[in-house]
Amino acid sequence: MKKIAAIDVGGTAVKYGLWDPDQQKLLQTFKTATPGDLTTFYDLMNQIVSRHEIRELR
Repeated sequence: MKKIAAIDVGGTAVKYGLWDPDQQKLLQTFKTATPGDLTTFYDLMNQIVSRHEIRELR
């Protein structure tokens, strides 16, 4: 069962989590602020990295 990191940018919120291709859905999703509140994609990536305690993303 392979899972990949995924980001879903919706009309009212941005969700991220693990995408399960077998079930065709996001698992363990985390919801962020509304898209208008996100300054950059890099900020979103930093949120994901810090949430999962990964030290660096380059």
